[in-house]
Amino acid sequence: MEYVLKTVNLTKKYKNKTAVDNLNIHIKKGEIYGFLGENGAGKTTTIRMIMGLVKPTGGSIEIFGENITSKKNQYLERIGSIIEFPGFYPNLTAKENLEIHRRLMGVQGKKCIDEALDISGITQAKNRKVKEFSLGMKQRLGIARALLHHPELLILDEPTNGLDPIGIKEIRELILELSSKKNITVLISSHNLSEIQQIATTIGIIHEGRLIEEIDFHTLQNKNRHYIKIKVSDDKKAAMLLEEKLGIFDYMVIEKNILRVYEKLSDVEKINRIFIQNHVNVSEIGLMKDSLEDYFLKVTGGEGCA
Repeated sequence: MEYVLKTVNLTKKYKNKTAVDNLNIHIKKGEIYGFLGENGAGKTTTIRMIMGLVKPTGGSIEIFGENITSKKNQYLERIGSIIEFPGFYPNLTAKENLEIHRRLMGVQGKKCIDEALDISGITQAKNRKVKEFSLGMKQRLGIARALLHHPELLILDEPTNGLDPIGIKEIRELILELSSKKNITVLISSHNLSEIQQIATTIGIIHEGRLIEEIDFHTLQNKNRHYIKIKVSDDKKAAMLLEEKLGIFDYMVIEKNILRVYEKLSDVEKINRIFIQNHVNVSEIGLMKDSLEDYFLKVTGGEGCA
């Protein structure tokens, strides 16, 4: 399969620190790839290497099927990006800022500015100075700037950082629209589990510079396990009863007096009855399913995202 973006053992070392360690990601055309990891996991360093801003220590990067590791900016005309927070001239209008960038990029014709403003939903603010913009509007303007040259791949590094819930929702809807209506492939990095869960078609989990898991969202949903959640008065006695009276060993005490049972899922009533008969009070019992956060904690060894 030919990928829009692929890295092969991509590595970046700074003196004694390995920021990115033999990273292999695979992004297919038209998908939204959620690059998920806590702050400092190596997301931004990876994106900077992809964009040619940082030189890899080892490995290679393939974009649109071509190895670009040793090449200079020929491939950038097919990519739009926001890395960290987009910067603008605050005393110029949105349209004036985009015009400067259009000229720097060598994009022909001014029609692209109106198109980018329209797609990003800020046409009504095109003649306002950027210093008057909210954080969310600046992010939208950043995306408009990234779209001026009609890229096939859009790379967004933490695009919802610092936004309020309304701003986050607007950026999320914009990304989904770019994917579905414009067929733009999107790589979006984030430390926010709930955001990635709502937007990504494929998720790559990076932890301490290494890719721990790469999985499409449909498979992830099927992979997450069902379990019985039980809230009791005495977790130690409950655990003993699970093993000795019910023969259940696949369980976890996730916090004080809260257990998860991963086997014999049809025995909810039986478990409840055994606990009550043995003087363990049950305040909550029911069938549940692992969340993305549960899965993330499991594959990273317990270090979570927001």
